[in-house]
Amino acid sequence: MLRCSHLLCTVHDLGQAVKDFRDLGFTVEWGSDPRRAHNALIWFPEGPFIELAHFPPSVGASADGALGERLARWVAPGEGWRDVALETDATDLAGARTWLEAAGVDVSPVMDGMRVRPDGEEVRYQYLMPHSARLPFVVSAYDPPQRPEAVTHPNGASPAGCARRRARPRKSGRWSSRA
Repeated sequence: MLRCSHLLCTVHDLGQAVKDFRDLGFTVEWGSDPRRAHNALIWFPEGPFIELAHFPPSVGASADGALGERLARWVAPGEGWRDVALETDATDLAGARTWLEAAGVDVSPVMDGMRVRPDGEEVRYQYLMPHSARLPFVVSAYDPPQRPEAVTHPNGASPAGCARRRARPRKSGRWSSRA
């Protein structure tokens, strides 16, 4: 019923992060008009995508409980991986919410989300947050679907290639990535 949708990575400067990832050979798509965007997406032919995001410090300032804890993690100082999202096949999360509650997971009400892509098309989705900020949040299928039909990265990156790589400490104490 749920699968990994995406990984959220926060950055200080979204424009610079898009440039840096493009320089590394990734195809990066802005989430909305680049002049106002708070996110950019790195898609793969299948599996999870990477969301690069920059949130103003005021995000979640009035939220409390698990939602406040989650949003505080998103805007915490520094850059890096902040969260994981699970996704359903449905564009309505009512069924997923019922299923999670029946499994004993306390969750927020379903919330509606929307963004306008750079081409002007509206993208609608829903999301909900488990009361435990240690659990992934849940998003509906995007309407319309967002994954491009063909995804290629000049560097040849693929989910399978990423899964085969792991970081290991060198004898010098520095980290390296090896296949």
